[in-house]
Amino acid sequence: MATAAAVLLASLVVGHTPDLADKQTHQHAKLLRRFEPFRGWTQFDGSSRYAIPATIVECESHGMVHEDSHPDSSSGLYQIELSSWNEFGGRAFASFPFEATKLAQSIVATRIWRSVGARAWTCSWIVGWL
Repeated sequence: MATAAAVLLASLVVGHTPDLADKQTHQHAKLLRRFEPFRGWTQFDGSSRYAIPATIVECESHGMVHEDSHPDSSSGLYQIELSSWNEFGGRAFASFPFEATKLAQSIVATRIWRSVGARAWTCSWIVGWL
C-alpha cells in the first residue's frame, strides 16, 4: 500500500498520473455528475431539488410534491408506496406521502434509496437507471 502511494506521489510530482488513477478519477467524476444522493440533491432544469435522481422524480410525479393520484398505493413527490412509507418511517411525518412536506418525503426517499436502490421506483426502468 505504501509503495502504491509513493508511486502515485512521485508521478504527481513529475506531472504524470498513472492510468489506473486517471480511470478511477474519471469514473468517479462521471458518477457524481449522474447522481449525488449522499452528497446533496440532484436537479432537474436547475430549479427543483430532489433526494433521488431527478429524471426518476420527473417521470414519477412531474415534480409535484402533493401528487395524490394513487393515495392508497403510491403518492407524493417520489410516488412512495404506502407500505414503503410506513416501513421506512414516513408515519412519523404524515399518514400518507402526499400529506408530508417535501423535506419529509425526501428523508423517506433517501432511506428507501439507501436500502433498496433504484429498483424501488418503476420509472427507473423507463428512464434508464436499471
